[in-house]
Amino acid sequence: MSYRDALDQCLAARGLAIHPYLELGSAALLCQMVEQGMGLSFLPEYIVRPALAAGRLARLNVPDCTVEMHRQLFYHRDKWLTPQMKAFIELVRQPAPGTASK
Repeated sequence: MSYRDALDQCLAARGLAIHPYLELGSAALLCQMVEQGMGLSFLPEYIVRPALAAGRLARLNVPDCTVEMHRQLFYHRDKWLTPQMKAFIELVRQPAPGTASK
């Protein structure tokens, strides 16, 4: 599920829908555009964290609209894994900060 899909679901639960005039595939570019005052966006926190910390963006918490994203990592099962690859796999397996482990 994408962030757009998650937003659409939150809005649909309230009987609402949006009709954006611009959709982009780059969350980083969307963040930059919002920083320049070119609208607003529904973005993952990791993208906006620096702008939030610097005070360039403000967060609007929406009650009863929780987004849960699943992460997956794929690799070739017959290929040798470097120590760095193994470390990355272990990092990805850890719960994200601020989330409950499952």
